[in-house]
Amino acid sequence: MIKCINKYFMKHFFMKSRTHSVMSRAIARLTLFLFVFTLGGAFFLLVFHKSYAVGIYSGQVKWQETDTDDLWTYYKNTLNLINPNDPESNPNVMTSTGSTFDSNYSALIYGQNTWSRFRAFSRSLYQNDSYIIPGLRQTNVSGMATSHMVPQGICTAGNYILISAYSSSSKVWTSSVIYVLDKDTGKYLTTLALSTRCHVGALDYSTKTNRVYIADSSLKDERIPRTNLSDQPEKTGGTYRIWELSMRNLRKYINQNKDSVYVSLTRYLPCDTIPSFIFIHRNTIFVGSFNMDSFYPRSYATAYSLKTGKVITYKLYLSFLTQGAQIVEHRGGLYIITSSSYGRNNASYLHIYRIHYNRVLGWFLNPFSVRSVCIPNMSEDLDAQVDHLLINFESGANKYQNGNVTQYQMDRVLNVSVNSLIEGYQMQVPYADASQVMENVLAAGKTGEKNVSDAGKTSESDTHGTIVIENALLPSSDNSCANEESDKNLHQST
Repeated sequence: MIKCINKYFMKHFFMKSRTHSVMSRAIARLTLFLFVFTLGGAFFLLVFHKSYAVGIYSGQVKWQETDTDDLWTYYKNTLNLINPNDPESNPNVMTSTGSTFDSNYSALIYGQNTWSRFRAFSRSLYQNDSYIIPGLRQTNVSGMATSHMVPQGICTAGNYILISAYSSSSKVWTSSVIYVLDKDTGKYLTTLALSTRCHVGALDYSTKTNRVYIADSSLKDERIPRTNLSDQPEKTGGTYRIWELSMRNLRKYINQNKDSVYVSLTRYLPCDTIPSFIFIHRNTIFVGSFNMDSFYPRSYATAYSLKTGKVITYKLYLSFLTQGAQIVEHRGGLYIITSSSYGRNNASYLHIYRIHYNRVLGWFLNPFSVRSVCIPNMSEDLDAQVDHLLINFESGANKYQNGNVTQYQMDRVLNVSVNSLIEGYQMQVPYADASQVMENVLAAGKTGEKNVSDAGKTSESDTHGTIVIENALLPSSDNSCANEESDKNLHQST
């Protein structure tokens, strides 16, 4: 085609006579190049005119130490809220881990009554592997009992499940917390009382740095005591923080075997974007803002390098009212799953997008929508591990049980199949392991077919692709252990 265009240009513009100079040929080729380049540029702008409208970012982001090392001591001495006694000496202060909305979870699984609206979602659940959220009725915060905690962030870090929560009380200053659960058993281990009272809207863990990252949406200058007003920055840019907690320190706190342990946060990543939610993909951390602007109803996330702290992508556009997000890999492609919710009596949604990344051009800033799934109200942060998507909810908090009572309360973290959400089918493998994840519609295994046939309920042909997962633990950090545990569960169930 290029040869034809070149011939056309030479014939009609530069070959009026039999003799033409070298200069004429050069001009013809230059004109052809400009024509093709302009045509390609126009096509690119037509298709991706929004994808690369990258905003201007000034300044360099660096890993820093906190400005006020004795910040917690300042609040402690000023407000005098910390019980100096060992929390374990007072059983009335211990964190309560009981479940209150078991009937709601049962109704969700079986689609009873009005819960049938979530049937498309409930068929993707790992039904016996949810996690009860501790501390909803009472939380031990460094020796002080409080019933005002509201769950927010969630992440898997090694063998632990971490759930963050903030205090909804405006009368009593209480630090935010992180509940620690055993990933395999769901057993409550301890409560980490953080040296901050921020919203802790999201958590995530990086295997590259071996650290847990905690979103802090309060301004940096709000955390500096009034006696240090002269140290406050002149500009508001770069005043938000993503705190980090090393796994080494996390294990040290857990091994104290106390119901509540104080944690001093010192290392952080400052950023311009309000960190309502965060998610990590390889060496990149995305810091997202919850957007309620009806004029441009989309949330967005800024991508930072975990190595340097520099901005990689200024705005990656996501769904409206995003509370949490995760990037997952499926069949060689990248997908973003977001949790969107607002209001105690409005349904939440999981939005699934296909996203593209190019080493030269970077991230395509407008992911392509795949599907949306309606889920129970007040969903918050997400965490993805292989085929498992963990969804946290705040609807079980005491804050939402008074006055206009919340509908469809959830007092647990739900465990959903990533593949089932993306492909849109019901789960059909007997147990979940990295080597056992289905491709699309997986036929029932020989063991399952034999058991169903022996039960005399259905024929062999009817059982093709109809076994629903009911017991599938999260993948262990040791693959061999995961396989052995999965085999054990399978044999026990059969």
